[in-house]
Amino acid sequence: MQSIPTVGAASCEHFEIAGVPHLVVASHSDNYNYKLNSVVYRWDGTKFAVMQYIPTLGARDWKAFEVNGTPHLAVANYEDGSKRKVNSVVYRWDGVRFLHLQNIPTLGARSLTCFQLNGTPHLVVANSNDGFTVKVNSVIYRWDATQFAHMQDIATVGAHAWTYFELKGTSHLIVANNEYRKRVDSVIYRWDGTQFVMLQYIPILGAMNWDAFEINGTPHLAVASNQDGYTYSVNSLIYRWDGTKFESVLEIPTNGAYAVKVFDVTNDGAAHIAIANRGVPGTGTNVLSTVYRLASDAPLVTVAPCNA
Repeated sequence: MQSIPTVGAASCEHFEIAGVPHLVVASHSDNYNYKLNSVVYRWDGTKFAVMQYIPTLGARDWKAFEVNGTPHLAVANYEDGSKRKVNSVVYRWDGVRFLHLQNIPTLGARSLTCFQLNGTPHLVVANSNDGFTVKVNSVIYRWDATQFAHMQDIATVGAHAWTYFELKGTSHLIVANNEYRKRVDSVIYRWDGTQFVMLQYIPILGAMNWDAFEINGTPHLAVASNQDGYTYSVNSLIYRWDGTKFESVLEIPTNGAYAVKVFDVTNDGAAHIAIANRGVPGTGTNVLSTVYRLASDAPLVTVAPCNA
């Protein structure tokens, strides 16, 4: 349909303003230059056209959300080329363009997750490293009527992504911790009314991100596992809630999996699972990514492979 020129694109985010589709692309690097413009596009009726350039620093992720009906964007900046301690930024829509609202101090920010808790917007940043160690705190922020204010620090190890989900009406977060060649637990946290507290450790090698979904009302989690320190041909896993904890119920062969997304395209209650395989970084070799269909009464079956 359309090709969009990008520079080291790390992710893109879709959102709407007054019913009009928009895209924002995270420009990460261009031959070790991290001071690049990320780009916001607006649908003009036939294609996505450039609407706004926003200066970023090794951008890894964008998230779009609304606060009191006003569109906002937040970017996870990773580095400026010399240091990982840089500000990520929140922008607010003024009716014409996105304007700077606030800086958020981050350490090699990999991603952002937005969620509502008791009707109040929250933002959690996955801080991955400060340039020296991967053992740094990720941070949860809460909207305080004018901007996001610090709410809680959580110790993480090379955090790649946070996923929000609800279980029995209670808010939960799970973080994908990742340290090369080391088994690092992903951790599930539950809201206790005051803060997020640890619920369960899940030992995983190379977790990149999680997705939460339900089958017949039963909560499930899916993880994209990237590598075990020796090979990128490792299994990603699906977990099912047994009433007290999440237990592994299915393994999926993957090749340097970088992301997982669960969705329903048939409205028949069947979960579809898309795995983005990256393969071995730096080799330039194409690998197949795969979409699976998982029905409650059937095994995992391949729907369609695609070159990634």
